[in-house]
Amino acid sequence: MWLIIVAVISLILFFNYFLKIKIDWNNKIKLKKSKSRLLTQKEKEDIPASVSLAYYEQNRALFLVFSKFFLLVKRPYGIKYDLDNITNEKGEITGIKQGGQQTMNKTGCNRVCSEDPKCNAWQYDGDHCQKYNVSKVEDIKRYQKGETEKQDDIGYIFRPDDSSWVVSDLSGLSTNKDVFKAVADMVLRFQPKDSGLRSRASTVAASVSVKYCYEKEVTSDVPSDEYLTQRQEALTALENAAKFFIFTGDSGEYPNKTELSLYFALLVDVMLKDLYIDNPHLKSAIKSAIGTLKKYYIDYILLRNYFDNSLDKNRNGKASRDEIAQLYREAIETGKENLLNNEIFQQELVIDASGVCLNNNRIMNLVELFFTEYDSNRDGFVTLQEILSSDYIPKPSYEAVCAAQLEGSNVTMEDMYKRSLRRIKKSALNNEEKRRWFENEVDRQAHLYAKYNNLSDKHQNLKKDIIAATDYLNELKENLADPNDISNATLVLNELLKQEKELASKLSNLSIIIHPFES
Repeated sequence: MWLIIVAVISLILFFNYFLKIKIDWNNKIKLKKSKSRLLTQKEKEDIPASVSLAYYEQNRALFLVFSKFFLLVKRPYGIKYDLDNITNEKGEITGIKQGGQQTMNKTGCNRVCSEDPKCNAWQYDGDHCQKYNVSKVEDIKRYQKGETEKQDDIGYIFRPDDSSWVVSDLSGLSTNKDVFKAVADMVLRFQPKDSGLRSRASTVAASVSVKYCYEKEVTSDVPSDEYLTQRQEALTALENAAKFFIFTGDSGEYPNKTELSLYFALLVDVMLKDLYIDNPHLKSAIKSAIGTLKKYYIDYILLRNYFDNSLDKNRNGKASRDEIAQLYREAIETGKENLLNNEIFQQELVIDASGVCLNNNRIMNLVELFFTEYDSNRDGFVTLQEILSSDYIPKPSYEAVCAAQLEGSNVTMEDMYKRSLRRIKKSALNNEEKRRWFENEVDRQAHLYAKYNNLSDKHQNLKKDIIAATDYLNELKENLADPNDISNATLVLNELLKQEKELASKLSNLSIIIHPFES
């Protein structure tokens, strides 16, 4: 009996143990599968859709590094005219009076002024404290000992609103409000995760004026080494990001490509003195690209406003067939054919003002023409980016090596060509408008000329490589070499011939648009 009981208990324990193992094993399998799914999902999120998008994200992050420093890091400051602490000086204040009161001493007068936000300077005559608001250094007169009989105590209280004339910005960065607004606009366009950066950018973008942020303590000499290091890292980040977004001919495809190139051109244009100091050739190329892109900015603003106000009625960032059809109907009903702007769209997409009656079928035909022209991805919607991409807006590229460098000089062939062109027409261009046009055209032509010379040099070197590759292939054939070697040599030669054909085509196209300004 006892044996049976023991046997039953043993079986129960064994079964429970087996069951526990089974459950644990199943749980481990489930956990393993769960982890596997999570890891796989994570890997999928980290893999960019394309190399171009990967570079885009990288340079977007670089710009945000710069903008975070530019907008959020407080700037070191010094006080001009030694006005931060003149409580031990004698003199006279001639600013706007803000009232006064009796005080026991100059220390009390200084405290009274400090407690009044409108007071930034005070004068104490030994009995009465007079508060002032001064807006220029000339309002504060300092007396040397014995200079006058009247020797009142004076003092100055630093106020942030006095930054336009009191504070000396030691950062060395731009103080132009347009620069701040340009950076803020770009930040809002990139939508960073940093809420503090987004908030600051929104404030700057919406403000009429920009308030600078300074460190709490006056920097007596120069900014700290830590600040200078951060500053250089920020500027380097901007340099790399700007190179990517401006030279769109090298960067592949990514969101808002054309718009970003125009925005970065404007931003870098006002900050160029601080950038690319160690790379004059890149700086020159950036400057040339900016000069080209800036000419299209006004047209871009015209198109953007038109898209937002006329095409994208529901403000979802894209125009549907119904929205475009409604625009045509409004144009017919109101008699305002200019609702579809002739300056932006092709003539065949604009309603004929000749009085021809347009029925719904004709309207839908115009809509389909519109979408055939601008809906490049055929998703049934037209975006601003698609319209911009359809227009001819330059896509600058960067040549890392100068087209032609004069020996012993930093002057490029492009610079020499500019000078020669300007000498040719300098005396003939008396009209200011013509002169400005000519200067812009000179820059454009000089860039093309330098590019042509660079491609021409590459073309000549490629021809030499083709001759060498041909000789090598013939030598292999004559010596009855291994068929694999002959096949590889043939592939190399064919690739060189393909490259030569492409270069020859580019040179031919450039030669058509380059001219010496003879007409």
